[in-house]
Amino acid sequence: MPARRVLSALLLVVLVPATAVLGLAWSRLAAPAPAGAAVEHGDGFSGVVAGWRSWYGSYVLGEIGRAWCVDHGIRAPDPDLVYVPVALDDHAADTRRALAWAASRGAAPGDRVGGAATMLALHHLAGAVYPTGPLDVSTLDPATLSGFEGHEAEVVDRARAILGDAVAHAALIPPLTVAASLEGDAPRTGASGVA
Repeated sequence: MPARRVLSALLLVVLVPATAVLGLAWSRLAAPAPAGAAVEHGDGFSGVVAGWRSWYGSYVLGEIGRAWCVDHGIRAPDPDLVYVPVALDDHAADTRRALAWAASRGAAPGDRVGGAATMLALHHLAGAVYPTGPLDVSTLDPATLSGFEGHEAEVVDRARAILGDAVAHAALIPPLTVAASLEGDAPRTGASGVA
């Protein structure tokens, strides 16, 4: 592998609804090509959680799609950065599956509360350390949140629900192949001979 400095596994991009997730990281070197997309805040809030001011929600990476930060504390992505696929190998397999489940099922586009809640659930699963310690949404006090336009309690409740759902589905391993069979009569051909 070329000597390239990859800072961290930063984003999860949901490519297909279900559990297919791609981990991304960033690097400032020329190869591979830059993302070539305007990176914007998606659905969420700019607020404070457990002493940490940040964007809590999804990011929009142009045609690549929506993305979620799983490693807080590193500045938000921008179009000058290069995104390369990486695995979250420093996390257990069931944690990676829970992260994938939460990212793919946590929030629909346009759902600001769900976007922020998904980010918090992902940070919990990834072991993000905030000024008050590792983020634990199960004990997070909504009174310690600000900037969520009165939705603080709703964000925390949704984060807990997303986390619980993700943990409950962490053991699911998607099938790698699909087999199909057809029982019954052989196809009939018409006058053209085409079935």
